[in-house]
Parts: sequence; C-alpha cells; structure tokens
Amino acid sequence: MNVNLSSRQLVRDLIADEVAEAVDESGIRASWLVLEVTETVLMADPVVAAAALARIRDLGVRVALDDFGSGYSSLSHLRRFPIDIVKIDKSFVDDVAHDGAESAIARGIIELGRAMRIQTVAEGIEVDEQAEILRTLGCELGQGFFFARPLAPEGWAGLLRADLTNGGDPADGRPAPGVETCSGIEKPDSLVAKTPKTRRRAAA
Repeated sequence: MNVNLSSRQLVRDLIADEVAEAVDESGIRASWLVLEVTETVLMADPVVAAAALARIRDLGVRVALDDFGSGYSSLSHLRRFPIDIVKIDKSFVDDVAHDGAESAIARGIIELGRAMRIQTVAEGIEVDEQAEILRTLGCELGQGFFFARPLAPEGWAGLLRADLTNGGDPADGRPAPGVETCSGIEKPDSLVAKTPKTRRRAAA
C-alpha cells in the first residue's frame, strides 16, 4: 500500500508513532507499506524531514521519492534522505519513446538508482512502447493505465487474490515471481505493474 505524506504531516513530532500505530492496527507487515513524499515536501524542512523518515524506516516501512525530476531535483537528495524507491516523473515517461532529452534523463535516473541500490518506478506508463523501452533501459517497476485503471477497494481485491494464486507470499511480503507487491499483473522480464493505487492520506 502506498500512502502520500504532506509536509505538514511529515514534520509532526509523533508521525513515526502514528505510522507504527496504523501498521499495528491494520495488521499488515511494515514492509508492505510505502510512504511517498515529493521533493517539495522534503525541502519544506529538510532537517526535520530527514530525521522523521529515518525513524519511519526503522519501523520497516519503505520510503519513496515521488515525481522525481519535477521539483528541486537535486541528486544530493538521494544521499541526504533515507530513500528506498525513486519514482520517475510522468513527464519523462511521456516522451521516452523519442530519443531525446526525456529518454536520456529517464535512463540516467534508472542507472543512478541501480548504482545506489534504489528501486526505480516509472510513473504514467500508458502504451506498450513506453513499457518496452523502459524495460530495455533496465527499469524495475512501472505503474500507469497500461497496466490497470485506478480501482476501488472492492475492485483490486481480485488482484490481491490473483497475486497469492501466482505464488506471492503473504507471510513475508514477497510478491509472486515477476510481480511487484500484490499487483497480480504479470509482465515479462523486469518491468512489472505496481498495485493500482487507492490513494489514502494519513490522518491530518
């Protein structure tokens, strides 16, 4: 499950405790939860944000840097903040099929993620051509209408069941082979579908 955090939520003193309580009450494993923050959110108060994210990661929860490339886009953010996943902004994915600046930037982000052992996720994949190119570039994960439209909770329950049928392990949070956590949508090689998100924001 991916949850967006705002700058106001991230700088709260008890945000790590609130996340721990939410994980405990829901009964999920901490590793199943990914908290997404944008570069703008991080820069609202970088010192406090870094400390808060470190405490959250200590819980076993993963942290994703959303819309990478659309904000401040400083590469130092990947070293300064505890980040597990980088999500390539859709603006670079839209024109990735055209061998220009966007394709070069997407390739650079993917290679940087590999070097730093950070997962990369391509946002906004809409057509097969984009998926194939990103797969060729070495992108590990993708999300977008090419895989599935946004679904209500009752709609993606079937995807969860399909993932378990395909070999996912709910005991340790590992997805089925070739499938990112509970997506239930297989794609060949390395580029696979992310769970269609039912976006939920942490309590204000």
